Amino acid sequence: MRKKLLLVIVLMLVACTPTGKTNPVTPTAPPASKVPATPTIEVTETPLPHTTVDASTMEKKLLMGYQGWFTCPRDGSRVNGYFHWFKNNTPSAASFRVDMWPDASELTPEEQCQTNMKYPDGQPAYLYSAYNPKTVMRHFQWMSQYGVDGVFLQRFGTELGDPVHFDVRNVVTKNVRAGAESYGRVFAMMYDTSGMDTSTFVDILEKD
Repeated sequence: MRKKLLLVIVLMLVACTPTGKTNPVTPTAPPASKVPATPTIEVTETPLPHTTVDASTMEKKLLMGYQGWFTCPRDGSRVNGYFHWFKNNTPSAASFRVDMWPDASELTPEEQCQTNMKYPDGQPAYLYSAYNPKTVMRHFQWMSQYGVDGVFLQRFGTELGDPVHFDVRNVVTKNVRAGAESYGRVFAMMYDTSGMDTSTFVDILEKD
C-alpha cells in the first residue's frame, strides 16, 4: 500500500519590531519560448503601514507556504545549481519546472541568477536564490506591505540526513527568521514526511 503524504506542522511563530520599506512589485507571466516582458503598471494602491503580527495565535492570520527550495549557481550554497528551478539543471524555457516566472525586477546585481532565457526586448531573464539573505529579506518586506502575516517554511524530512541539503535548509531558515524579525511577520516550520520511515520519523523531527 502506498504511504500517504503526511504533513507535520510544528508551530514556532516569531515576531519583532518591523523596520524598513520597499516599493511594491508587478507580477510577471510564465515563460514560453521566451520570457514575457514585465508589464509596466502604475501601482495606485497604498501599501499597508508596517505592523507587528501577534505571534500568540493563528486566528485571523493570512499565512502562505514558503518553499525556500530554490538555489542558483554561485549563490554560495553547496548545491551549486538551479535546484528546483529547472529539470536536469538546464536553465532554459524547455526545462523550467515551476508554474510562474517570479518578479525579479527589484533584484540587485548580486542577487541575480543568470539563465539562458531573454525577454522579448533582449534583456536577460533572471531568477533568485532563497540562499541569499537579501532576497528573502525583500520577500518579507513585501509581506509587510501587503498584509501577508507570515509563512509556513517547508522542510523535507528525507533531506535531514543529507549534509548538503541540510545545510541549505538551515541557511534558508535563518534567512526567513531574520526577515520575519525585521518586518514583524511570523513563520512556522512545515515538515513533509513523505518517504520517511513511519516508525522513526517522529523522533527524527523532534531532534531536528
